[in-house]
Amino acid sequence: MMSQPGSEENVERHRVEGESDIYNPSHNRSEADLEESLREMRMHNQTFLPSPHSRRERGRKANATSNNMANVTSNIVGPDGENCSDDIKGVIILNVLGLLANDLFEAAFARRMASQLGCGWHVIYRTMWNPAFPTTRTDVCFPNALASDNSRRQNSVDRTKEVLGKIGTGGVRPSLLYKALTYNLLEPNNHRGWDGESDDRANKLYQKWIESLGEKALTIEHMEYPLQKKSVDKLVAKLLNPSSQVQVLDLRAFFIHFDWMSGWMDQIVDWLRIDPSCCTTPAPSKDAVVIHIRDFEAEDEDKNKHLEVGVYRDIMDRYHSDGADEREVIVVCQPKSAKTDLVLALVEELGAKVRTGADNTDALCLLSQTRGALILSTSSSFSEMGALLAESKNVNVQVHYPTHTLHNPAVTIKVPSWKYHLVNQTQVLDFDVAHERLKVTQA
Repeated sequence: MMSQPGSEENVERHRVEGESDIYNPSHNRSEADLEESLREMRMHNQTFLPSPHSRRERGRKANATSNNMANVTSNIVGPDGENCSDDIKGVIILNVLGLLANDLFEAAFARRMASQLGCGWHVIYRTMWNPAFPTTRTDVCFPNALASDNSRRQNSVDRTKEVLGKIGTGGVRPSLLYKALTYNLLEPNNHRGWDGESDDRANKLYQKWIESLGEKALTIEHMEYPLQKKSVDKLVAKLLNPSSQVQVLDLRAFFIHFDWMSGWMDQIVDWLRIDPSCCTTPAPSKDAVVIHIRDFEAEDEDKNKHLEVGVYRDIMDRYHSDGADEREVIVVCQPKSAKTDLVLALVEELGAKVRTGADNTDALCLLSQTRGALILSTSSSFSEMGALLAESKNVNVQVHYPTHTLHNPAVTIKVPSWKYHLVNQTQVLDFDVAHERLKVTQA
């Protein structure tokens, strides 16, 4: 007998109701506790490890330390294993935008740039808009995500200031420039006088510095720089040219485009490998169909087309009908989505089980551990990142992408092995459309 929709047998929640999908070090702490934790000052002459006073991290300090050692070694190791501690050529500034999956696309692009440019390129990670990365939590859960020569390493203050001193501060007071470049909304710097409005102040100082550099700075912004593989290769060649004046690579985009990732997936999945300690929800069974549901806000109507259960039933009937009665169906979603009409319909009609994960990293783990089939949420970078990581572990996983349009659907990457289905609200109109018909743009 099938359980009633929304019953505890079907819905397994690990995150509290209403909790935003952003880093929360102990998941079930009150909002006041969360605000207090976000105000904790980070000390630049210490390792960026979870606070020993954090209730969630007590007893895990030794494990967290070993997981994080890749980012706190005394020497800066280059792409070929060389010591780069005394080399300075320039700085890559990654302006972190959006929530976790967006941030991981961005971090992977920055790391690719650092890898190709080689010794002497220091990477600064700063937050600009609604970030979830980098934090002490992501330092542990994504231990390879940061470039070796980066602003979050142990004793990085001197290195960062040395790099900026060589480039020049463009009339901005050095101490203020350092604050502006290392300001982090989630882990505020230990700088007296920088209050809740500091991010606006930091961005203005940062922009003033970039403008003062002239041809020494190259800014890559949304939609204004082609991210095709050949274009990115040309960018690297330009920066490596001895005649290049560029010393600051200013990254301000999501970099959600598969072309630049092509040929780099082995490295990217290693950089974005999730530490097993951050994956607490049991992985889906071998043949499970995993459905990711991402609820966007009302203003994101171009992304959220309110798909109904018929779309998912069509995909499963077409591709996964064998053994349907025994096949496990898992819905991965945010806690706020567990009782939406769509999720309840998936529970009732497909016998789905609902998993929210312990936090957003654990939910990403669930997607990445899929071995059977994965049905993505349209225009969700979280879905797409989960699918890329899943394919890296199991080449046989089948990825389905329902889309309401073939002409530049929002936030969509085109991956050769994925199946793209043209849908309306209730059903699939055209299965597995030819990739030549699908047009995507960069973000």
